[in-house]
Amino acid sequence: MKKNLTLSMLTIILMMTVFIFISPNFVNATTQITTDGVSIFTTVEPETQSKILQVDSKTNMVTEVNMDEVVQRISKTKSTNGNVPDFTSSYTPVNLLNNNETKTPGLRASSLIRIANTTNTPYIKVCRISWNGGSGSGYLVGPNLVLTAAHCFLDVNGNVLPEWTCNPAYDYGVYNNLTSGWQEGFYGSNWVSTRSASEDWCIVVLDWNMGNEVGWFGCQSYGTNAEMNNIFVHSIGYPETENCQYQYYAPGNILTTYNGYFDMSATPRPGMSGGPIMRWSDDVAIGINHGYYDDSVQNGVGCRIHQEIINIILDHR
Repeated sequence: MKKNLTLSMLTIILMMTVFIFISPNFVNATTQITTDGVSIFTTVEPETQSKILQVDSKTNMVTEVNMDEVVQRISKTKSTNGNVPDFTSSYTPVNLLNNNETKTPGLRASSLIRIANTTNTPYIKVCRISWNGGSGSGYLVGPNLVLTAAHCFLDVNGNVLPEWTCNPAYDYGVYNNLTSGWQEGFYGSNWVSTRSASEDWCIVVLDWNMGNEVGWFGCQSYGTNAEMNNIFVHSIGYPETENCQYQYYAPGNILTTYNGYFDMSATPRPGMSGGPIMRWSDDVAIGINHGYYDDSVQNGVGCRIHQEIINIILDHR
């Protein structure tokens, strides 16, 4: 009797173990991803769809955003033939139109490539994000909107990082006195519990329209995974090389696209999290630097720009 009971228990444990490892919610769950030295991330994806949350700097209150109302507002003012756009437009001030940086394509960079002049387009639109105790990257997507990684705005408990500051075109110092704090932040409700690549995004509303001075990126959401595979990209940000004082990029291409995130041959380093992953062909952002696989084959990981990100940007521009 005891022997049969023991055998039954072992069988149940074995079945549970097998279920865990074949569950579709565990994608590369045994591979760790590191970013910024903030914490360790995995690609365990959430089981339920994330709600969109909004935090206010004055009250510190967190509320849920009614995305149906957001879509209704966009449909009335910014839709084409009744369809909500899956992209946002870019903007470059007239005085910067001729300041274009020469870009280098490539499947993989043997090392990061430093931006020679951060006042050239599109690198002037990339921001160094800093807070008390750390720094990361982000990029302007509207006059007063910055898109960055959730872990470059929130701590592990979901609280906004103290003394959060944004500086575009930073190059061993603040460019043209351009600096801003935050008013509001938008992010997914599953981020704190999962810390997954697909949830690692945040839209920050700045104190003022700093983007009017330097411009902003256009963004694109793709409808299918296959559309994104093999796109040549640049991963941009402020790596911990030289204490996150200079802007770098890594060229590469998207290798495999999943629901919410993708792997790429471009490899962002610690400090580059939150920076743009842009199409090399036209400087349109299609992702956000999340981290990289910490194993023998180092590939970068990006959070996809999805339709809800596009909708929030459109609603605030």
